Amino acid sequence: MINGELCIKVNGVKHWVRIAGAEHDTTPLIAIHGGPGGHQWILEQTGGKLLEEFATLVYYDQRGCGRSDPPADPGEYSIDILLDDLEEIRKALNVDKFIPLGHSFGGELALEYALKYPGCVEKIILEGPAIGDWDRLAINQIMSFISITDGEVQWKLRNLLQGGAPYTGRNGAAWGLVDEQTTMAFSFFKKGSYEKLVEISTDDAPRVGNEDMKEKIQEVPFSNLTGRIKAIESPVLVMTGLYDGNTGIDMARDVYRNLPNGEIEIFLESGHYIQMEEPEKMAEVVKEFMIK
Repeated sequence: MINGELCIKVNGVKHWVRIAGAEHDTTPLIAIHGGPGGHQWILEQTGGKLLEEFATLVYYDQRGCGRSDPPADPGEYSIDILLDDLEEIRKALNVDKFIPLGHSFGGELALEYALKYPGCVEKIILEGPAIGDWDRLAINQIMSFISITDGEVQWKLRNLLQGGAPYTGRNGAAWGLVDEQTTMAFSFFKKGSYEKLVEISTDDAPRVGNEDMKEKIQEVPFSNLTGRIKAIESPVLVMTGLYDGNTGIDMARDVYRNLPNGEIEIFLESGHYIQMEEPEKMAEVVKEFMIK
């Protein structure tokens, strides 16, 4: 591998890819971002820089996200398509085995990839993983907002839980009810983290969000991912922030408890973005896991 940016066209879509730390010649970490509809910018500007000091790190933006092109058909999004995109990128990079580094929704994709292509995965690293249960995610996010609000806002948030299932999508309304300070407390533990996010959100930062992608992915029925991962034999590191209001520590715990060969690291001063709030510790934990 050679450091630098690439454009890799797979399944008719041009994907932005960047390689860093190639000089270390390690089993590549391929970073899989969250969302659906996120990108790699935050990792690149924060914890990723420390990982590049000892590991070969491959960043890529998923189809329709960040610096990658959208598919010609705005409905051409699914878990299977995203997994196939990743598999074709692996082939294009001429990599036999790699270590998926999945954040949030990217953690779900990393686990699904390991189930579909077990021979291509050496180890797996997850940061605040989602589990493909969109109702549970919605409830978790609404309850997290309730825990840090009061008065009329909290009452309105509680009302979002009334009326029975399905809950998927109600968390979108919750985000619309809270102010910037509450959003900061929901996503981060340290007060300076939100300022850091604003600092790196420069004019050249990629756009965030893809509603077409989000809508299609959330149509997927409950897939019992936490039950199915019992078949994963590769070593898995689960990292979770104690104050993660997004996917939450409970989802990380349930992933860990169902893994045959897993370990868990709880970051006591992080929310959903360990890569931003405790990058030095994250790098240490990842490095130790890679050399085991």
